[in-house]
Amino acid sequence: MIVVLDPLVGIGIGALWLGEQLRTGPWPIIGQVLALAVLVVGVAVLSVRAPHAAREQR
Repeated sequence: MIVVLDPLVGIGIGALWLGEQLRTGPWPIIGQVLALAVLVVGVAVLSVRAPHAAREQR
């Protein structure tokens, strides 16, 4: 959960506190949503295939 939320918190801090400008328009937004989806899927795949998570519980 932290791995997924960390970039979102960073974007929020940059935009709200530091005054950074976010790129708008259809292509930048599609790219950002796609990158977030890849991040979420990657974290889910790694969490399922992690060696310590794959061991049988006794």
